[in-house]
Amino acid sequence: QAFESEETNPFGGIQHAFDTLFLLPNDLSILFEDTDGTRSSYNHRKHAVSISMAFLWEQHDLLTRHYGDEQGNAHFGNFAVYWLIQELGHALIHELQLPYTGQIEDAAAEFAMLMLLSHPQGRDQALGALAWFEALSAEQTDVSDLKFWSTAALDQQRFHDLLTYMHAADPQANAWVAEIIPESRLRRAAREYPRK
Repeated sequence: QAFESEETNPFGGIQHAFDTLFLLPNDLSILFEDTDGTRSSYNHRKHAVSISMAFLWEQHDLLTRHYGDEQGNAHFGNFAVYWLIQELGHALIHELQLPYTGQIEDAAAEFAMLMLLSHPQGRDQALGALAWFEALSAEQTDVSDLKFWSTAALDQQRFHDLLTYMHAADPQANAWVAEIIPESRLRRAAREYPRK
C-alpha cells in the first residue's frame, strides 16, 4: 500500500519468484513503514522485516540526481528489489540459523548479491545495486576520510565486491569490470565465487 499503483510498485513482479524459490520455516511479513533514521530492521520475534519508505525515497532522489530522471527511475526499481532481497537474506540468516562471520549486515548484503548473480533473472537487480553503490561513492568527496567501519566505507567495499562477483559469475558479459578492478583481485574472486 506504500505505492500508488501496481505500475509504480517495483516489488510486484517478484512475488511469484519468492513464492516458488523459498520455503521459510515461518510466515514472514514485509512491512513498508514511514520511519526515519533507519534503512530497515528485522524483528525476530514477530518474523517481520520493516523497510523504511523514507530511506527508499531518499535513494530514489539520489539515483535520479546522479543519473537523471529516466535512468535513475530504472535503477531505482532494480535497486528497490535488491534491497528487499537483502532484507529477506537478513531474515533467512536468522530464521534458518545460517552461520556467518563478521557483521550480519555484511553477510546479508553478500547473500543478496550471490542470490541475484546466481539467478538467471537477477542481473538487472544486481546492476541496480551497482548503480546505487556507485552513486553513494560519488557522494563521498574524500574516501580517505572514511572510517573503516562507517556505513559509507562499507558501501564502497560492497561496490567493489559486487563488481568482482559480477565478473566471476560471467567474465565475458562483464569484461568491462577488468578496467576497474585489478587482475589479481579478479583471479581471487574467480576462485572464491564458486565456493561462496
